[in-house]
Amino acid sequence: MITYNIVVSYYERNKYKLYIKKLFGYSAISRNILLILSLVLVNTISITIAASIISVKTNIAIFGLLILFVEIVIAILLDRIISNSSFSKIIKGEH
Repeated sequence: MITYNIVVSYYERNKYKLYIKKLFGYSAISRNILLILSLVLVNTISITIAASIISVKTNIAIFGLLILFVEIVIAILLDRIISNSSFSKIIKGEH
């Protein structure tokens, strides 16, 4: 749920810039590098805090990296869904 809110707010703020980048052929990862970096940063901080509090550090770190991977995959999937609807609205003039 948090990942969805982060992706949607990122798209609302940057929809015109992302549309221009899509028109010029940028890949999904290069268009959304700030989004991916923010997800990595937020998850790295929470993994570090959880690992320092709990004594079983290796399990927490592996579980945290798994969650990070899943969130990045969800962000890329949401990128495709939201970008298609957002860009069609921009073309139609419904912004």
